[in-house]
Amino acid sequence: MLEDITRLQDQVGVLVNWVAEMKTLVQNPYSAGLNIPKVLEDLGGYAADLTKAVYELEKRANEELRPEAESSETNSDSVEQ
Repeated sequence: MLEDITRLQDQVGVLVNWVAEMKTLVQNPYSAGLNIPKVLEDLGGYAADLTKAVYELEKRANEELRPEAESSETNSDSVEQ
């Protein structure tokens, strides 16, 4: 799971850098031919993929934590008896 978290951190870094680079390009007078709708479409797709990856990691983390919670409940039940 640590690798997944690192991958997500890298993806967030790419997204932040991408936005910063687009801002720089827009301010450059030589970028008049930049296809802004295409850039925004690509950026939206990347953000959607990143969002999906975050939710999948959250789901996996919850599934991994659930057995620990269930086993501690089972142990506390047996102690009470």
